[in-house]
Amino acid sequence: MTGAFNILRHNADRSIEWFSSIVMLNWAFILSLPGETMAVEGTFSEFNHYGLGEERLAVVLALVGAVRIVVLWINGRWPRGPLLRIGGCVVGAMIWGQIAWLMALGTIIDRGIVATGTGVYAMLAVAEILSIYKAAFDARYERGQ
Repeated sequence: MTGAFNILRHNADRSIEWFSSIVMLNWAFILSLPGETMAVEGTFSEFNHYGLGEERLAVVLALVGAVRIVVLWINGRWPRGPLLRIGGCVVGAMIWGQIAWLMALGTIIDRGIVATGTGVYAMLAVAEILSIYKAAFDARYERGQ
């Protein structure tokens, strides 16, 4: 039991990064299932307009999510881990911010309202930005400053 607690304690300050990476992998998995998930009018209409079809988005999210999982796993075992985490957080913030923006834009144009998902993905972008600070602290700590 103590092994599980040690893993949780070690990764507690990275929980948002783990969560964000797993959500990316979840999106990639769902988008790669048969059928047209993004065919819903409004919510995803702007994604296709900007060339972010299901296949392309699934590949990008799978790659970014998987790389981040690997980086989070090796973090602490490699001195450059926190720097890679900073990069992952920056990319994550850009991805979630763009998803929030495109969802808002699509629903405003098609329905005149803002989808609730917009706020969820905007908050993921904000959480990623806050995680940049945490990873930067770890990077400074690794360098002994």
